[in-house]
Formats: sequence, C-alpha cells, structure tokens
Amino acid sequence: MALLWAAGIIWFAVDFAGGNDAAANTSANESGLTDATGQPVTAEEAAKVANSAGF
Repeated sequence: MALLWAAGIIWFAVDFAGGNDAAANTSANESGLTDATGQPVTAEEAAKVANSAGF
C-alpha cells in the first residue's frame, strides 16, 4: 500500500511540475547566467567562482 501511495505522490509531482518538454529547452529560450543584481555573468567570472568553490 505504501508503494501505491508513493507512486501517487511521484505521479502528482511530475504532472504538476511537467515532464521534459523538449520544445521549451531550446537555445533561443536560454537566458544566460546573471548575478544577484541581474547583470550578466561572464565566463571568466563563472570560472573564478567555480575555482574558489573547489570545483
């Protein structure tokens, strides 16, 4: 019974959030990275953050 309940919760979450809609994942819809102020982030700045975080 618990598995049926869990399956219902997963089903609802996928239905509510939507599945993988390939049409919505185009490069035309890509907004790019922005910082907290809304300014675009350059690749150099992103690399600095990744390096300082240990990635």
